[in-house]
Amino acid sequence: MEQTHIEKVLVIRTNPNLTEQEKTDAIKRLNLVASICKAGELYEYESTVAIGVNVMVDNGILFTLLDHKTNNPKDSIPKHATTDGVKHIFLPVWNMEKGLKFIWDLFHEIGHSMDSVKVNNEPDLEREEYAWNYSEKLLCSFFDQHGHKDAFEDYKEKCLDTYRN
Repeated sequence: MEQTHIEKVLVIRTNPNLTEQEKTDAIKRLNLVASICKAGELYEYESTVAIGVNVMVDNGILFTLLDHKTNNPKDSIPKHATTDGVKHIFLPVWNMEKGLKFIWDLFHEIGHSMDSVKVNNEPDLEREEYAWNYSEKLLCSFFDQHGHKDAFEDYKEKCLDTYRN
């Protein structure tokens, strides 16, 4: 039987091989995975979400779930931003499809955050392709375990079509 969230935290807390800082960091990662799984209804894909969380944390990328509508229309789509060298991903949970597309959008935004090209945040087909290709590489083990590669490709192409002439 799979461990509950509390059981996982207790295993980390009682691990004598970890420093207090390592325990704190591991629990933060675990809590972020749990928050994303809840927001996107992704419980069966927890290990895949953990891959994305590890990439974000390991690369200093901040992450925010926007759980309510704001007056700014730009807050209605997933996005990434870099301010003073700090990368940040924002997911508007209230306006996103749950399930697989939620994972794909999350990993796509991770791809943008991992793009080292400095840009003015204007839409660009080349940048979009980079982000989708990066996300696809991260999702290889997901496709091997769960399938859905064709559905991912269809979604990716649909999104890329919005940048093509």
